Amino acid sequence: MRTLANKKQWVWQVLPVLLVGFLSLSSCRVAEPRGFFSDLSRTDAEVRAFPLDDILVWPVTSKDPKLAGVLDLMTRELHQGLLRAQYSVLSHKKAVELAQSLGTGQDSALEALRRLKGDGVLVVSVDSWNERGLESLGKVETQGRFVLLSPEGTVLWQGRFRNNGKLVDPYFESHLLEDLRLEAVKNLARKLSKKFPPHRVL
Repeated sequence: MRTLANKKQWVWQVLPVLLVGFLSLSSCRVAEPRGFFSDLSRTDAEVRAFPLDDILVWPVTSKDPKLAGVLDLMTRELHQGLLRAQYSVLSHKKAVELAQSLGTGQDSALEALRRLKGDGVLVVSVDSWNERGLESLGKVETQGRFVLLSPEGTVLWQGRFRNNGKLVDPYFESHLLEDLRLEAVKNLARKLSKKFPPHRVL
């Protein structure tokens, strides 16, 4: 049988091994940062192009049926965000009408841009939307993509965005899910539009 002294010695021998194993496990489990993130890549074509004055904001798309009633608000907020960045933005009403007649795909967006004789079209899609924490904490996990195209279809700038934190203030005036979703989409669009390059002049 082990004496008390032997047991203590055994514990001190095993403890470092356990500690190293715990630290190794912890290093593999890096917590994902919370909040909104977006990467943006600008191409040589955008740098060489004339200043982009007339931008068409194409209606935002998503395959998630929960977002069907709020995507127009997101489109409008992106429209306003480009205006705040000093771009000239083509009619939202015209964009909606052309999307209804041509379809919402990227090829349709380019055709609409050519018809309106604009300099670029912004195409945004929401690829995933998880609002399990929206009612209780104001949190949404979402990912998506955006791209600005020239009339010829050249990529001028593009990127991805994701959010895994709060999009709605806990003191927001309404607790209805529909109202919270509207507020979340609005704030998502505002965060995204702040990442867009500012209007460039000659």
